[in-house]
Order: sequence, then C-alpha cells, then structure tokens
Amino acid sequence: MRKLLLIPLLLIGLLVLLPGAAFAQEKEWHFADWQVDIDINEDSSFHVKETHTYDFVGDFSWVTRDLVKQGEMTISNIRVFDGDTGEELFSPDIQITPGYYSDLVTINFNLSNVQKKYIIEYDVFNAIGYFDTWDELYWNAVSDDRDVAIDQVDVWVNLPVAVDPAQLSGRLLIGAYGTSEEANTWDVNDQGTFHFWGKNIEAYENFTIVAGWPKDIVPEPDLLKITSNPDTADININGHDSYYNTPMQFYVGDMIEYGENVIEVSKFGYEKQANKIIVEKGGGVYFADFQLEETLWYQIGIVLIVVLLGLYIASPMLVLVLLLRKWLKIGR
Repeated sequence: MRKLLLIPLLLIGLLVLLPGAAFAQEKEWHFADWQVDIDINEDSSFHVKETHTYDFVGDFSWVTRDLVKQGEMTISNIRVFDGDTGEELFSPDIQITPGYYSDLVTINFNLSNVQKKYIIEYDVFNAIGYFDTWDELYWNAVSDDRDVAIDQVDVWVNLPVAVDPAQLSGRLLIGAYGTSEEANTWDVNDQGTFHFWGKNIEAYENFTIVAGWPKDIVPEPDLLKITSNPDTADININGHDSYYNTPMQFYVGDMIEYGENVIEVSKFGYEKQANKIIVEKGGGVYFADFQLEETLWYQIGIVLIVVLLGLYIASPMLVLVLLLRKWLKIGR
C-alpha cells in the first residue's frame, strides 16, 4: 500500500521540478545584430559607434564589451546609450574600467525574454597604419572574447572626404584570430564609403575589416617623441600624469595639443626637469630630450652604499687577518 502511495508523490515531484529544469535550459543569449559606424577624422583619429542588439532568453542582469588596445592605440570618450530610447546611461547602470591593454565596459540591467539594443561610442587615436604608397585601417569590429554567435554584422567606414572608389581597396577576414581567409562581402559606394557585412559569425570569431586609401587622404598626425638619459623616467604632460615612461611618443589628440605643451619628466634620484614644446599643425615629428642629473643626496647615498658594501665584503678578510696575526703571536 505504501509503495502505491509513493508513486503519485513521485509523479507530483517530477511535475514540480521539470518546469524549473526546462526554464534553466532555456536561459541563453546571443547577438541578433552588430552594427559599427566608423567616421575617420582629418586628424587621423576616428569615432566608433557600435550598436548591439541582444537576444535574451531567460533572466539576465549584465553584459560587457572589452575594448582592446593594440600598440600605441588609445581609446577615450567612452559613452553608452540605451539603443531603444536614445538615453545616455551613467553609473550605476554602466561601469567603465580603464586598463593598459583594454577598457572594459559593463552594462547593468534586469531583462527577461526580450531583444534589447545598446549603443557604445568612443574615440580612437593612433590606430591607422601609414605606409609608403597607401594608408589603411585594420580593425577587428567585434569582440573576439565573446562566447556567443552574431546573426548579422554590418560595418561602415567613412573617410573625411569623398574619394573615387577606384582608388580604394578593401579586405574582410572572418574567422579565428590570425585567419587569412578572405570573404568577398564588402563594397564601396560612389562617395567612397566602405561597407562590410557578414552573417552567422560564430563564437570567438573575428570580423576584421581592412580599408585602404591613397596617401594624403588622412594626413599622418603630428607627434612628439619624448626621451631621457637615463630612460624609464615618468612623463607628465600639461599637468597630467601620462602613466608612461621614457622613451615614448604621443600623437596630437592623445594628451598632446596644438600650441604650447609643458612636458615634465622625473625619476627617482634625479632632478625633475620640464620643457615647453610648441606643436604646430603639419609640423611632423617633434622631439623633447632630457639629460637628467643626479641629485646630491642620491650621489651621497651611492657613495655610502659602495663604502658599506666594500666593508661588508672586506670584513671577513679583516677578521681572518686579525685571527691569523693573533694565532701567529700566540703560537710563537
């Protein structure tokens, strides 16, 4: 009789648990759409507007976008918007965590079973490649560390002036990091605007666009090279810590401005030095070299260290000599 009673109870328990298990299995998300608008400026910087459409199944509370920096590239003016209302978002709805290799954008929310659109905008410096006969933008337009797919990707690249499409070149690389396989889903319109597109981009796949144009369409930016002897000195520009050490170079727009710039370098044990550099538009490469001089207390400290080190090394020998002399005297 007891066994017969247990069977209905087990069936009821399964009915209670199964909906929860099914709900847990349904929790998933991916990108329904990823659009990127890149506007290249005459100063060689460019503005990026990423529009992400998320497809959430289940309950979700946050997403991230890791903006990777390569080489001397810098990212600034990061802003996040609600893509459905156009409203700009601030903390605690978003957190922006700057880093040396990347800037992490976190968007917080409470969403369930919905498609949601967010927009991330930012400015990029020092990311255009300049070569002997042409210049180009080589750019992975999607995050390569994501573990979900993207249904549709569209990337537009706008040059600062209209260019004959016959003078432009492009490539599109879709696949794992380092892939050399090219896709042919790109074109250029009559005004010289590039359009790259792709469907069903798998998790961890890159969507790398290469947009090339003739020389002098986007002038190479003016830059300031800062060096010191000895090197690894801290660099302060216009009263702000750059968080870089010598030798280092800065393009106009990346802390360096047209006009007067006050450059200050400092290093432990050396006199702090400052210099004023005037950067003019079209001036090319500017140099700021600093010959650092040791401070008096640093020189005294070095002498003391050398003396103490010499005594430390010589002390066993002195003790040995004294013991030997004493032994010889007593022995006789």
